[in-house]
Amino acid sequence: MSIAPGGLFEMVLTASSVGGDPAIVSALQLTRILIIVVFVPPLLGWILRKGKARSTD
Repeated sequence: MSIAPGGLFEMVLTASSVGGDPAIVSALQLTRILIIVVFVPPLLGWILRKGKARSTD
């Protein structure tokens, strides 16, 4: 539950209904979102710059 894609609130509600720990699920969902927000934009920028460099060679 904690790493399944989906909204934070939906995953917490689902975890509560199936007997999971909402605190752990919400903490891991927030961590997943933070990692995506911090690492994906620079990674995409690097990949796009690398692709442009190859196309101009």
